[in-house]
Amino acid sequence: MAARVALLEETRRKIGPDKLIIYNGLMKDDPKKLLRFADGAMIESFDHPKYGDSKEQLAAFFEATHAAARDGKIVLLKGWPGFSVRETDMMQKPQAELARLARERITFPLACFLVAAEPNCYFCYTWGYREMHGTFDWYPEFDKPLGPPLGEAKNTGWNYQREFAHASVSVNLETKTAKIDWK
Repeated sequence: MAARVALLEETRRKIGPDKLIIYNGLMKDDPKKLLRFADGAMIESFDHPKYGDSKEQLAAFFEATHAAARDGKIVLLKGWPGFSVRETDMMQKPQAELARLARERITFPLACFLVAAEPNCYFCYTWGYREMHGTFDWYPEFDKPLGPPLGEAKNTGWNYQREFAHASVSVNLETKTAKIDWK
């Protein structure tokens, strides 16, 4: 942790106060310590297939997102379609098949983002790190009118709901299911 803090401190000194520092790993260490020296952070492994986030970890992501955003920080949530570039067998499939699977599986990560989102929160959805991994693919959900949130998310146990002007979002972290009803 000390090395990460030192690196962020030195980077801030070198680039000055008017440049953005966004680091990867909002949940790796104490976010408050690292965010003192950065403008935001990314949650890269949100529900990553390799890590199999527990319901507790997913709920912790929600809380970290809220806390950072409420402190005026930028948060980038990177969602995954249930597979990643590191799966050799999966990467043998044609690009069109991977894109089709990603379209079918966007609801859970997008709904989780919408439950957690605050101003300055952004959503990334991809199965890797380069343009051929769906990074710039467009999804029909991105064109639907959402409107502003009508309040904060409410939860009962592992079930979260949030209302927007043009959508109702529900997420069950225990079953990893979600629904977005567009109005």
